[in-house]
Amino acid sequence: MVGGNFKDIMVYSIRNATLEKQMRGHTESVTCMTMDDNILFTGSDDKTINSWEMTQMSNSGKIGEHDERK
Repeated sequence: MVGGNFKDIMVYSIRNATLEKQMRGHTESVTCMTMDDNILFTGSDDKTINSWEMTQMSNSGKIGEHDERK
């Protein structure tokens, strides 16, 4: 998975280095991500925290907001 200056989460296959899915949900750069089992959590410069269901590769929705970058 790749974030960064993209607004989207880019999911690549490690087997053949091809883009498998482009997941949309943030309106600004994705600055951090972590996984717990099959749930991906992402933070963004849009000041939101989203969760993603990775077996379905879908946005589960906004789960919170943050005030500033740390």
